[in-house]
Parts: sequence; structure tokens; C-alpha cells
Amino acid sequence: MKAYFSAALFQKNDLGDYYRRIVSCLGKNDYQVFEDTTKVTLEEAVSKSDQDRVLYYKHVLKWIDKSDLVVVEASFPSTLSIGHEISLAL
Repeated sequence: MKAYFSAALFQKNDLGDYYRRIVSCLGKNDYQVFEDTTKVTLEEAVSKSDQDRVLYYKHVLKWIDKSDLVVVEASFPSTLSIGHEISLAL
């Protein structure tokens, strides 16, 4: 089984431990998890070139399409991108 996980990078400093715990729980339940929320810093995400952002978006589309389950940590009023990812998953 495959799962896509997403959360607000803006809150990673405060909620990053929860993000890692969610990804870990999915992994322990035999899900292959597609995500980079626990791997990329906000600074890295913001400093990406336009070309890198397009490439990343294509990865997200593939990850969501391949996933059997999508998990979004959305307790923080997040960016438009989280809502867009939820719409794509639906």
C-alpha cells in the first residue's frame, strides 16, 4: 500500500515531531510513504527556482496519483497548496 503525506512547512519547527510520528506510523503499518515534509526545510522550499517548483509539483501529482491513501496534517491554517493537494486527492 502507498500513502502520500503533506503538512505545512511553515509549522515544521513547531509541529515537525508530529509530522515525523505520522510518517513513522504509516510506515509501521506497511505503507510506502511519499512525502518530503519531514525532509525539506522551509528555507529550502522557498529558495527553489521556478523550474524546481514545476518539477516538484509534477512529483506531487505522481505521488498523489500512485497513493491508496492521502494523509494531511491540517491543524494549522495552511497555505493554498495544502487545500489544492486535498482537492487533487479527492
